[in-house]
Parts: sequence; structure tokens; C-alpha cells
Amino acid sequence: MSGLEDKIYTVDEAADYLRWTRRGVIKVAKRHGLCMVRGREVTFTKADILGIIEALRPKPSGAPVGRQAVSAVRYALPGTRLYELVVKPNLERQARKEAQRERFAKARQEQRELAAESKRQEAARKRAAKAAQPRSKLL
Repeated sequence: MSGLEDKIYTVDEAADYLRWTRRGVIKVAKRHGLCMVRGREVTFTKADILGIIEALRPKPSGAPVGRQAVSAVRYALPGTRLYELVVKPNLERQARKEAQRERFAKARQEQRELAAESKRQEAARKRAAKAAQPRSKLL
């Protein structure tokens, strides 16, 4: 492998080469799996950039239009290795996120109820203080 092929390109470099926006490059690259992602950093090899170009070329007229491949992950059966490695952790993560959302929603609701109760008590205290004040006689 030559030094040119070993080079890692940033999103800006890939966008300049392709004459696209940064976001457009990232979206297409992620959709086709033609990038390396580490946190928020997305990088490319020369092969990735060439793969992006190839992925967007028109297909021959006999090729089906639209989505061509269906992910095997969606159809992994429970008990299989694929299910245990990919699907099960995703389902567990989704369940944890949903439970967390429910806890946060419950906490927000409780906070709202406490605030409303505090306002009611404050209003009642003000009414009681106003009622306790002696009224001056208007003649």
C-alpha cells in the first residue's frame, strides 16, 4: 500500500474533494457504511471516498429501484448468535431508555404537582393573612 492510500481524510477534505457539503458527505457515508466514526469525529480512507462515488452512480436499468437489501439483523431469531450479539443488546438498550424516559416523566410530573401544591398553599396563606387583617369601617 502506498502512502496515499494510507492517508485518513477528514470530513472537510472529503467534502472539498466531492464538492459537497459536510453534512451531505456524512449522511451518505453513514448510510452506506463508508466511513470511520469515533465519537463525533468522522474520517474516510481514499477507498471510502471512492465507494461513496460508486454508491451514488445510477444502477443498470434492470436493477430494482429503491431499497435493495434488507438487514438480516431485523430477522434474527431469538437464540441465534446474531440475535444474542446484535438484537438482544439493542432491545435491552431500548428498554433501559424507555424506563429512563418513564422515570424522568414521572419525576417531572411529581415536580409539577409539588409546585402546584406550593402555589395553592401560598395562595391559601395569603387569603388567611388578608382575612385576619382588621377591616376598616367605611362610612
